[in-house]
Amino acid sequence: MKAPWILGISLFLFLSTNIPGCAEDQRTEGIHLEVSAIRGALEMDRPTTVAIVLFNNASPSKDLDELGLNKANASSITAELESSDDRIRVLSGPQMAGSLGPGEDKTVQFMADTEGADVGVYPLQLRLSYSRLSEVTASGEESAPDLVFSYKEVSQEIPLPVKVVRGPRIELKELKGEAIGGKESSLELSIVNNGDEPALDLRVETRSMPPFLRVENEKGPVNLDPGGSYLVKMLVLTDENATPGYSPLPVKISYLETEDIGQRSQDLAVLVMVHNDESSVTWQLSLAGLVLLAGGSYGLIRFLNKKRKPRRNGRV
Repeated sequence: MKAPWILGISLFLFLSTNIPGCAEDQRTEGIHLEVSAIRGALEMDRPTTVAIVLFNNASPSKDLDELGLNKANASSITAELESSDDRIRVLSGPQMAGSLGPGEDKTVQFMADTEGADVGVYPLQLRLSYSRLSEVTASGEESAPDLVFSYKEVSQEIPLPVKVVRGPRIELKELKGEAIGGKESSLELSIVNNGDEPALDLRVETRSMPPFLRVENEKGPVNLDPGGSYLVKMLVLTDENATPGYSPLPVKISYLETEDIGQRSQDLAVLVMVHNDESSVTWQLSLAGLVLLAGGSYGLIRFLNKKRKPRRNGRV
């Protein structure tokens, strides 16, 4: 590491040779922030989040890099998303993005609600404000110059086309199988994506709730494309004293809308038909009784018919 007095001389010489009269450098490299990517989309009729990637497209500068005084740096960046369409309401306030050097990027996220907006592309505006080093003045002795740093406030507005989509629409389609009280039963649950966006890293978690004592299932993960389906196999242990009929089985589904935006989850339930062994036996005995009764009645009728023989009338 250089001694402070050497750094002071180097800085003084740089200012003397590159900034005539220690005034503002007219050759300062320009800074311009841009949006390099928009990740995600807004979903219809519910709050969702989009990620916006900010990029500093200034050319790298070697001036004063050793002291961290690069004039191509954008500092104290603030990003604010605005909408002029009443159907899209931005819920997030201004986001602080820190500083960006030449060639660097940073992601900011905004949440918005789409009430009544149809599928399509909507023009939003991204307002950016930041500061950059514009002038360095030096005075005093070369060994210990007095330095004054001046910063310029910059603002710009970037048109931002944001998509509104239906998004993933995960639904429970069909359940195959029934539960038997006091036993383990195998069930198959079909899950479909009726939306227009994929559900990434989808996981299905079933939770036990009376009369279901234990539930085990395949938890994925899988990527479910629009129109795709996923078959989940479950093993259910049901209470032997369960009341016959339909009982709800809780199902939690979680997935990612995009790789950069947080996880979304849905709490659903599927109705499972529960049979009790006792009721099944009673039903079988009742059926057997009806068969025996029908057979006995038929035999009794034949016996009575045999007893009734026609009388013959003879003449004496």
